[in-house]
Amino acid sequence: MPIEATGKIIPAIVTPISAVSTDAGIKVVHLGAATGATTTVAAGGDMTFKVGVAGSEAVDSSIGASGVLDLSTPGTYTTVGSVVDEINSSTTGWYAVPWGSLRANLTDNRFITMAETQCHKTVISLLHDTTTVGATSTYIIGAKVTRENLLGRTDAGWYNGITLIEGIYTAAAQVAIVVVYSINLLTKVETEVWRSSTVLASETAFQFDQADWGEMPLYGNPGEALLVQVQVPNGAAYTVPRLQIKGFHQIVSGGVNRMGIIGAQ
Repeated sequence: MPIEATGKIIPAIVTPISAVSTDAGIKVVHLGAATGATTTVAAGGDMTFKVGVAGSEAVDSSIGASGVLDLSTPGTYTTVGSVVDEINSSTTGWYAVPWGSLRANLTDNRFITMAETQCHKTVISLLHDTTTVGATSTYIIGAKVTRENLLGRTDAGWYNGITLIEGIYTAAAQVAIVVVYSINLLTKVETEVWRSSTVLASETAFQFDQADWGEMPLYGNPGEALLVQVQVPNGAAYTVPRLQIKGFHQIVSGGVNRMGIIGAQ
């Protein structure tokens, strides 16, 4: 017999991705003792991190090579996971999490140029360029459904659910798939929970719901975020991306079994 539980459902619509500039690959914040901290992304994706007195920050030597991560011709930080881990290994109070990306996604020339931006106690997004494709089949655009904060809260009493995925795939002469992952930011485990069984044709609107994934809604693992990605083969360029996700956060009393009887309140 399933454990009976009651729950509260909070509807959610993830902010649509409708242009390259809204596509967050990594989120970063500085929470250290310094009064100022900045991040810069140069052409090609190289990142520079500075800390110090607000307005007079200096390069943070605890990150990369004298505060710089070389991502235009990367030799060390070739994946999003390696970039995030390096930022989090700093001794001055930086924190970063993958956002619209998986840890294995490539970094070569993937991040959009950003002027020096203050991020002390302010979360900023480092943006992926969806018109640049990595050397292998990889991330193109992604959006996350989550109640977790930047530091990666885990709360087994909550579940994230998706009721609708829709968008327009606009890469010329290529096909794509949609894949959904359940993401644990603390353990760094990323589990695939669903992928489209048919490919998306070029320049075509798409929509997926319970008829496609066989349950309503599409759940992630307890306390974990859900990441939706549109993925294309090597060599494709995704222009004018559009992706929107509808779903909800659900709290279950006792926090032990979402297979029980769930009552909306």
